[in-house]
Amino acid sequence: FGVTSTACAATERGAFHTERTTMASNGSSTEATDTAAQTPPTAPPSPSSDLTKQEEGMLAAAWEEYRRLLVVRPVQTKAVSAGVIAAVGEIIGGSLRVRAPNQKPSRARSVGAFFLFGLVVNGPFFHWWYGTLEKMCKGMPSNSPSGLASRLALDRFIMTPPFLVTTLAGLHFLQHLDPKGALKHMRMIFWGALVMNWKVWTAAQAVNFTYVPVKFRPLFGSVVALWWNIYLSMSAAKGAAKPPLAIKAR
Repeated sequence: FGVTSTACAATERGAFHTERTTMASNGSSTEATDTAAQTPPTAPPSPSSDLTKQEEGMLAAAWEEYRRLLVVRPVQTKAVSAGVIAAVGEIIGGSLRVRAPNQKPSRARSVGAFFLFGLVVNGPFFHWWYGTLEKMCKGMPSNSPSGLASRLALDRFIMTPPFLVTTLAGLHFLQHLDPKGALKHMRMIFWGALVMNWKVWTAAQAVNFTYVPVKFRPLFGSVVALWWNIYLSMSAAKGAAKPPLAIKAR
């Protein structure tokens, strides 16, 4: 009888334990179900966000490739960059100018002249110039007062006047293929163009020398030149000034 009682008690305890375990499991399942019901469903990513990330990735990859090319092919890279930016500036500026019917040069020829001048002259020249300027100002950091003043003086008063002569005459010649007309055009507008160049580009070059690494300075100058050409085109269209097609394409 004692053995039987003990066995019955053990059976009852096992059954009670099993029932508690089952109840606990059911309670946990209920709580998990309630929690899942309260949690809002996660919205799928929108196509626009995916496109934005994809565009950012493409821009980052393009920038890294540009930096790589600046190391392995610096002159060619700066030349192509200067040519493309100069051409884009002329396209935008030309669209803002009022052109008479059959006006010469044609828009395509003007764009081609800017691209060729940027490719052959601007890009290679400023690759050499910024490197030479650093050698001339060796020992004077560009972000120090003496270093910045020295670079600005050499850039503004030594380099700019003869390069502006080349720019004004060269662009006019490429657009019209008229050597005498190019020289006449340059003489007619040179002094006004030089004064305006000093006003606008001195501040831009101060930023360029102070904050931009040497290898990116031609690119910075070309980007400023893009705005500069557009500004000149808008001024000419409004009749506020009579500038040439470009004062400076750097």
